[in-house]
Amino acid sequence: MCSPCHGGDGKGLPTNAAPALRGAKHVNADKEIAIRILLNGLKGPIEGKSYPSEMASMKENSDEWIASVISYIRYEFVGTSIRVANGRQSAVVQPADVKALREQYSTVNTAWTIDAFDNLFPPANRN
Repeated sequence: MCSPCHGGDGKGLPTNAAPALRGAKHVNADKEIAIRILLNGLKGPIEGKSYPSEMASMKENSDEWIASVISYIRYEFVGTSIRVANGRQSAVVQPADVKALREQYSTVNTAWTIDAFDNLFPPANRN
């Protein structure tokens, strides 16, 4: 489902339909950011670049499905662990992680923005 917009190798497409997943600091930072993106989508500029459409919400999928997709992306494009504020975080996302954020942000009905993430997770606390 990701490759039509992000490319099969995660490097994006020549059409710039969506940003690359490989090296995407917000997807590969704290797992909560990636979970929120899949649950509610993402809109607006990303690292100063605009894209023709917004990332659609995937919240209709199960917690297991979302955890599997994010784990694959993080493992495939970053590795087994990711540097976060307090050390390293496994690339693997558990269904319980998704469930907790789904419940915590159940009233959010719009796509997130990078600015919102930067306010929740200041850049000094990432990578």
